[in-house]
Amino acid sequence: MSFFEKNINLFLMIIIVLSVVTFAGSTVYFQDTLQELSTDTYSTNINLASCNASLQSKMRELNRTQQILFATETDIRKYDELYEDKSGELSETSTELSTAKKDLSDYTKLYAEEKKRAKDLADEVSRLTKEKNTLSSDNNAYKLELAQYKDLVSDLQDDLRYC
Repeated sequence: MSFFEKNINLFLMIIIVLSVVTFAGSTVYFQDTLQELSTDTYSTNINLASCNASLQSKMRELNRTQQILFATETDIRKYDELYEDKSGELSETSTELSTAKKDLSDYTKLYAEEKKRAKDLADEVSRLTKEKNTLSSDNNAYKLELAQYKDLVSDLQDDLRYC
């Protein structure tokens, strides 16, 4: 220990110098490290700000897209309801059309029957008209014959009166 006692000042001086060098070295090291961390933090903050701006832009775009989607879903529901209404109307119209076709078929059959009946009646009228004309001419002939018989009877009565 005698060496330390004699050179204590030198030993203290070496310890102080080593402490100062260590302190200075650690200060420089930590300053560089802190500078790098500060630079990294700054670039990370810039990147974060850019990401936040991008996120805000994407959020606005998402909101617009959601509004468009909501409007589209509303339109789809409206068109679905319209489709259901029109489908129901089409079904009713189809039923009415089927009924109208059946009625038309029935009326066509009835018309054909009535047309045939009208033709038959026209033929009957024609036949009866011919018969009436025949009977009328026969009647006229009988009237002439009757008139001749009346004249004959009258002449015979006149002859009878003269006798």
